[in-house]
Amino acid sequence: MKVLITGGAGFIGSHLANLHLAKKDDVWVVDSCYRKEPTNIEPIRSHPHFRFSRDDLHAWNELDEAVNWADQIYHLAAILGQEYVLNHPYEVITQNITSLDRLLDAMIRLGSKSPLLITSSSEVYPKSVLEPFTESLELTFSSNNIHQEVYPASKYINELSALSAFREKGINVIVARLFNTIGINQSLEYGAVVPVFTQEAKDNRPLTIFGDGLQTRSFCDVRDTVALLDKLCQNKDAIGQVVNVGNDAEITIKALAEQVKAIANSSSELTYIPYQEAYGMEYTDVKRRKPDLSLVRQLTAHQHEYTLDESIQTILETL
Repeated sequence: MKVLITGGAGFIGSHLANLHLAKKDDVWVVDSCYRKEPTNIEPIRSHPHFRFSRDDLHAWNELDEAVNWADQIYHLAAILGQEYVLNHPYEVITQNITSLDRLLDAMIRLGSKSPLLITSSSEVYPKSVLEPFTESLELTFSSNNIHQEVYPASKYINELSALSAFREKGINVIVARLFNTIGINQSLEYGAVVPVFTQEAKDNRPLTIFGDGLQTRSFCDVRDTVALLDKLCQNKDAIGQVVNVGNDAEITIKALAEQVKAIANSSSELTYIPYQEAYGMEYTDVKRRKPDLSLVRQLTAHQHEYTLDESIQTILETL
């Protein structure tokens, strides 16, 4: 199997590359590494079945070659990270939309029939909904707080582009809406709560909670996430579908902080700051983010291997 991964030097992409190399697949990663060096893939740079192109997908002159070569394609390339997104909305929406468009155009032009899995986000779901998110839930975007809507809107437009290419052009598309994913090599730069808490706890610094800490999240170990993505790509019944990918074990952010403290045996205190202070602008958080996983379980029969405790312990051991 020959596997192309856009954005493959990032957190999830590098784990996906490792999974396929372990399966003895050939892997080609393209990543611009626009905000950090490609340290995640350093251990595999010399692997005989691994190829890395450090380039922007918009200008990559090997795109046609890579599309023709690949038996399976994952599109993870995107600009993300809450603080960066809030402060660079134009860059985010234009780059995230046009990078997928260029990939789809190449696949259509070259007649590629390889499965293409694109990663969308649970952030497309409405902030006001409190029940577990199902893929059929009607999506709404606020006309206020435009800065908050840029990232989820870019991801939803990606979904529409991909599914339109499936319907009209026969591209074998799968859309995976990723929920909170955690694991080793997750950068602090993007502000994800688990790596931030684990580093603060290890250093015995205060664990900083945004808001009241009663908002809930469901965290999935990246090793389970990439296993699910691979299984979706292997199942023809997933083509043309939008599928939630994550874990449905739910926890409040306050309880998460306490859990990280306990596992790290940390003396850290918990501190709370308002969203306005955290982001420097008005911000509306999601009170509950829990996926309905009925569809992904039906398509993959995957049993999650890693608990939140195990994920936190693994992260702490690498710090």
